Parts: sequence; structure tokens; C-alpha cells
Amino acid sequence: MNTKHCGIDALRRDLTKRFIDQLLVYLAVQGHSDDSADEDEPPPTLPHATSIGHGAAVKALVADFAMDKLAAGQIRLLSQPDSLCHVLLLRQWDSASYLIVPFSRFPLPATDEELLLNDGRTDYLAVLQLWNARSIHALFLRRSWLVDTLTDSELTTARQALAFVQTGQVLPEEILSHMALPIQSADDPRLDYKAATLDRFAALDSADFAWMEQCDHFAQHAAWRSSATTPAGRENTIQPVDFSRRRRLRVAEQELQYAAAGAVQRSPCWRVPLPANQALPAMAHGDLATTGPAVDAVYARYYGGPFAALQPDQYRTLLWDLSDCDLPMGSYDALFIHSKRRTLLASGYARVDEEDSSVVLSDWLPCEHPPLASAADLTILLCETAVL
Repeated sequence: MNTKHCGIDALRRDLTKRFIDQLLVYLAVQGHSDDSADEDEPPPTLPHATSIGHGAAVKALVADFAMDKLAAGQIRLLSQPDSLCHVLLLRQWDSASYLIVPFSRFPLPATDEELLLNDGRTDYLAVLQLWNARSIHALFLRRSWLVDTLTDSELTTARQALAFVQTGQVLPEEILSHMALPIQSADDPRLDYKAATLDRFAALDSADFAWMEQCDHFAQHAAWRSSATTPAGRENTIQPVDFSRRRRLRVAEQELQYAAAGAVQRSPCWRVPLPANQALPAMAHGDLATTGPAVDAVYARYYGGPFAALQPDQYRTLLWDLSDCDLPMGSYDALFIHSKRRTLLASGYARVDEEDSSVVLSDWLPCEHPPLASAADLTILLCETAVL
């Protein structure tokens, strides 16, 4: 008899039993709350930090979104959906998306498709739902807070465990001992747990899928008409206006800078008062023209050396400066459009504050791109945060 194997089976049975006990208690408390709660009654205490409202948790976090430096091994708290969702960035999926694995709200693994990282982590950052892995576009993932980072060893273990779940790859017994037993019965309460978990991500999955469809479409089709009128007969308001010429301060200095850099180092940059995942369809249908000058234009100065003969590299990050432009302070999603073809090439983000005013191209679409001869070949749309 393999006593070591029997010992691992016993550990996994114990994990499974303890999880089901916790789940049944949680469901009982939740059911009691649904039956008896009134407006003045406080919500029941949940197993971990989800006991506080997501809005309250967001307000308690003073730091801004960690929009830059998405990287494998990071643990992030998503700002959308409206429930506390911590996820691990397992690896970069393609040039614009990441493979993420959500964390369970419970401190113990539910099945053989969940992994208990170790016993020393915070309860709600202890168990990875490997069965719930998905790819998410950086447009949604970037609007999050960086809360922790896995060690290299933990990240390797997580990748091994995911390979086991997806392909049946053999796992070392020390990793298997941190996973519960599989579901083998149709009345197992863990099935309801998995269904409820998927519901939490339904809106995010739907928005991400719709955005990927937009990317596919607008990578091939123009995002707005080149003619001067929209189908409604209104004048198209998408006109590149240089706001820097309207400023009374440093005008002469700016003109010298632009003359020295050359027009090829500047990109038209429009501020669009719509979420990033609504802007392109609105432009394509001419909806922005219905409210007058809905698109504000400025120019961004490209940083990074000569732009000539730049060939898009799917993992290359590009930077523009907005410090010469009068833009409202805040953070924006950025979409990068080929100026002549008016097709979508990439996305990114922008910050405008007292210390930094810049636009970053960070997420090339994973497709063939037309060549870019100058910064003027890219038009930048600064949009509101993408919404679910």
C-alpha cells in the first residue's frame, strides 16, 4: 500500500469536507439575510472582505488605478464588476490581453480545479479558481488596483496546476495535496457555488467579448466617414483643432518646439465624451455630431526618437506628451486610429495631472498593421473609462 498516496487522499477529503461545511454555513447565512433583512438591518458577516460593499471598499482605497506595468504574477482588485473580484495575472495572452485566474471568496479549495496556494496568505487571496480562468483585454484589466504579487515559485505552481486542469498534465503530489476532490454527483452543492461564481463575471465577459468584436470590426473598417456630413445631414465635428494655439502662455515657445520637432512628431488627439467601448460605434454612426462640437481636439507630441519607418511591434510601448495641452485632469482610456485609413490599431491609457500629462500606447491589436511613417499617421482618442 502506498501510504503517502493514502495520506494525500485523506488531506484532499478533509479539504473537500471543510469547504462544503463553510459553503453550507455561508448559504444558510445568506438565505437568512434574504428572508429577514429590512432596510435598517446591517448585512450579514461573510467569510472575508466581501462583507463590505464594493463601493465602500473602492472609496477606502486612496491610490489611483495601477494602469501601467501589467505583468504576470500580479494580483489585482478589479474595479468592475460591482463585487470584490481579485484576480491573478497568470500570463500575457496576446499583445492586448492577459490570462487571468480569479481568487475564491473562500479560504479552502472547492474541487480538484482549485488550488490552495499556501496557508500563510490572506483568506480571500489563498485559493485560485483554475476552472474560472479567462482572457481579458487590457482595456478592462487596467482599471484595477495592484494589491500583491506572487513569488516566482507560486506562479510556477499556479501554471502547473492550470495545465493539470486544462490538459490532465501530471502534477507533483505536493501540489495535488493542495486541491480538493472532484465533483462526482449531480446534487453536489459545489455545482451551485460554481454557477454563482460564473454569474459574477457574466457582465465582464459579455463586455470583453463585445469589445473584441469591435476590435475585429474596426481593424478592418473605418471608424468614421471621410465626408463632411453624417447620414443625418449634420456636419461632422471630427476636425483636428490645435488648442495649443489658443493658449496665451508660451505660445512662441511652443511654436519653436513644434518647428524643431517637425509636424511628423505630433499626433491629432481628440477627447471623446464617451466610454472607450462606445466611442467607435458612435463615431461610425455619426452620433457624436448630434450634440454640436462633441469632440475636442489637441495635439500630442511623440516621445521616443525618430518615428520614420516605424514598424508596429506588438509588444512595443509608445509615449506621447500632453503637457502643452489644456485638458481636464484625470485618467483616460486611449484608442489609436490610423489617421488615413481611420482603422483601429491599438489601445492604451492617458494621465493628466500636475505631475504627468502623457498618453501611452500599450496594447497593439494582435493582427497585421499598416506601416507608420510618422506620428501623424496615428490619431489618438481620449475616452472615458470602458463600462460593462
